[in-house]
Amino acid sequence: MKMSKDDKIRIIIDALDEVITIPNHKEEQIKDVLRKALGTIDEKESEDY
Repeated sequence: MKMSKDDKIRIIIDALDEVITIPNHKEEQIKDVLRKALGTIDEKESEDY
């Protein structure tokens, strides 16, 4: 089963939240950065095939 980017982002943010405090006003910005990073990873993986 393939996970959505939003599910992956939620898992990453939850893990980060255990070691650092993420201010509520920064969470959306962090999600945007992670979405972009996951998109880049997907593109790079697609190029390899």
